[in-house]
Amino acid sequence: MENDSTRIDVAIIGGGPAGCAAALTLLNQTSLKVGVLESTNYENFRIGESVSPNFLSLLRYLKIENKFSLEMQIPSHGIDTAWGSTHLRTRDFFFTGQGNGWNLDRKRFDKMLADEVKKRNGVIFTSTKVVTQQREKKKWSLFVKQENENITKIVSDFVIDASGKNASFARNLGSRWNVLDYLVGIAAIYKIKDFGEGQPYTLLESDPDGWWYSTLIPHKRRVVVFMTDSDIAKKRELQTLENWNNSLKKTLHIKKTIKNAELIKRPAIFPAYSQIIHKIGNSLWVPAGDAVASFDPLSSIGIGHAIVSGIESARIAFDTIQNDGTLGDRYLDKVYGNFQQYLKNREYFYKIEKRWENNLFWKRRHHLVNENTLSNSSKLDKPEKIV
Repeated sequence: MENDSTRIDVAIIGGGPAGCAAALTLLNQTSLKVGVLESTNYENFRIGESVSPNFLSLLRYLKIENKFSLEMQIPSHGIDTAWGSTHLRTRDFFFTGQGNGWNLDRKRFDKMLADEVKKRNGVIFTSTKVVTQQREKKKWSLFVKQENENITKIVSDFVIDASGKNASFARNLGSRWNVLDYLVGIAAIYKIKDFGEGQPYTLLESDPDGWWYSTLIPHKRRVVVFMTDSDIAKKRELQTLENWNNSLKKTLHIKKTIKNAELIKRPAIFPAYSQIIHKIGNSLWVPAGDAVASFDPLSSIGIGHAIVSGIESARIAFDTIQNDGTLGDRYLDKVYGNFQQYLKNREYFYKIEKRWENNLFWKRRHHLVNENTLSNSSKLDKPEKIV
């Protein structure tokens, strides 16, 4: 163990959209010293590519709108859905009055965010994992290990946990989450020859065991994802190429989006369950992004939520360090209120599909925890802050 330590004001665990949004907010608006601890080196593919038309306003707030280049995004003009029937219905973003949405190259987008943190005098520790942590009066000691390096110590006044669904920092403090489903996504990537007919639209198609989506991302690639529950995915063994291809052939619309396309990334499984934190065990930290709440990809609010919660967590960090304030309590109340509305919307949309209501996946979706049962539910408690 090295005796030397690095001293910063705010340590942010996780360098995705939530963590980098928190860092950029602090660097843009305060003189605090900020460090971001990212477990990867930004070289691997990242799932979660669709953002809504109001996304640019968030980038504008972070002062990075002019960095949103064509290399990391293509416009998305709406959604085609075969949901509740075999017929496609179109929701065109044009008629929302907010312009088009966007499909991202998440690896490039997240790397851009991290590069901007560096340019604004933030510190990015890549390939870095927190081994353990200690609370020492009003300071945190984070013991971290970088690839092929010894364990070193980082001391900070405040910690933002933006490390995703696993949120190991929060778990080590005794935080708990209400996990509401078993949803996973099995994703594959294809290289296409041209954008083809209807390319500006994301396609959703329901299935007896879940639902599919297909959407373009930059550099003439298409992401195809099947959403189902983990036990169903295991039973169908959809990570195997043979089962994946056989399942694709049974779709009516999705299979057409990859006609003559070349598979360049084999099917891989990603967690996609909905959860919300309900117990926070310390007042000198705050969760952001998936660490505070995560959403069904059907909602298309994951990245937007990550950035907004990152911005809010930065304000809490500054308020706590400078004023010993109480913004954290209001933040949790807001997260919980938004999650209630999300549950209501999720229930409504899933119940549109009635063709397979006796199948296990859809039976579960038709008996979801919803906004009307929150107060009496043993599954979902209001987030609780314990100082």
